[in-house]
Amino acid sequence: MSAVTTIKKVRRYSSGNSSREEIQPQARPTSMNSILRIVMTAMFAASVWASDHVGIYAKVDKVVLEPANGPAQRVQVWGVFATAKPENGNDYASPQRGYLYFQLPANAEAARKEWADMQRLAGKGDVVAFSVRWNLRATVRKADQKPEDPETYSVNTGVVPMGQRADYAPVKAILAFK
Repeated sequence: MSAVTTIKKVRRYSSGNSSREEIQPQARPTSMNSILRIVMTAMFAASVWASDHVGIYAKVDKVVLEPANGPAQRVQVWGVFATAKPENGNDYASPQRGYLYFQLPANAEAARKEWADMQRLAGKGDVVAFSVRWNLRATVRKADQKPEDPETYSVNTGVVPMGQRADYAPVKAILAFK
């Protein structure tokens, strides 16, 4: 199946001292892929607007990699966190201070890159977004709780600073947290 776009084709004729132009409408097939791309983009934009896929919003104070030497296998992320509520596409728990304790997922390289980004942004007072809402396992642990039984880190689209979204409810709540 192909869609059709109408274009005009101009033909010029000349004979002797006279010339004339003839305009003929003509159909040109349009790629179905182009139409499909437009429809899919519109649907994606609507779904992104309809729900928030971010698992965790955080103001990261510090990041502790384990082991201290060699490639990290686990991470403690300290700060204030608003974690996604699984039953609703836009709700987040009230901010809590403490730490998250994660172990590497199957995609270890991507996780280590995100952990390095968190280290770089830690202590600057900015709110960041990371992880993914679906199948999120992230327990905010109290400072005096021993780090054991790490949850598996969930890689998403990276660690994203939320500077432009300071009016968004979970970001606003974290910034107001005392």
